Amino acid sequence: MMGFAKKYLGLAAFVAALTVAPSAWAGLGGPIFEIEACVNGQCYGAAAFYESDGQWVNGTFVWTLGEDTPIMSFDEQLQLGTLRANDTFVNFLEDPAVNLSFAVESGSAPGGTLFTIKSALLTFPAIMNAQGRASASFTVSDGIDDDGATLTPTLTGAYLAQYNGFVPGGADFTQLIPQMNAGPMGTFSLAQDYPGGGLYQNIAGSVSDMSTQISFTLSPNDLASGTSVFEIVPEPASVLFLIAGLVLVRRR
Repeated sequence: MMGFAKKYLGLAAFVAALTVAPSAWAGLGGPIFEIEACVNGQCYGAAAFYESDGQWVNGTFVWTLGEDTPIMSFDEQLQLGTLRANDTFVNFLEDPAVNLSFAVESGSAPGGTLFTIKSALLTFPAIMNAQGRASASFTVSDGIDDDGATLTPTLTGAYLAQYNGFVPGGADFTQLIPQMNAGPMGTFSLAQDYPGGGLYQNIAGSVSDMSTQISFTLSPNDLASGTSVFEIVPEPASVLFLIAGLVLVRRR
């Protein structure tokens, strides 16, 4: 009996290792971090960073913005906003997961600046019976105008997590963060998660890629920052069924 128990535990560990971390060959498609700025309906400012700007370390890709970066119009005549260093970074985990964080300051154009930030598309071997969860925490602060600050989502939520397709063309997992308002000289923060309570939401079919987007209009001369995490794992029950099936095969 002891021998069988050892075989069972060894097999369970082996299957768990294969199933919980199925994406040892994860890849990144497109810029790892891309930001576009629009004013008065015209999108003519952007910045992008690529895989060569960061590095993979033990299954995690790491990149952090090293210095404040102005988002200029394509003719370099107008500053539409500023991307702040240190609080702007992205991590991709082979497990898989996407951690996208940002800090921006809008320009002075009336009506504010529309910022759209995208992660790369993280691809990995298909996961059947997957589960996912996502969380986002944003802060909006009044700037030099002392007239309050407003962050208005482009979609239902300012944060969008998708799978099986590059944002915004993939399948929705969730949208988080509604409109946020800060008073004069004030700051307002909001955190949300889905499905909530640290739990996971089932995803039908198979999943082979994921990406996230942050998109909102920020009132003039104000500041916004935020961090987000989107992760996908196999359903625990599918792992147990696979283990049980392999155990029965071994016993025969």
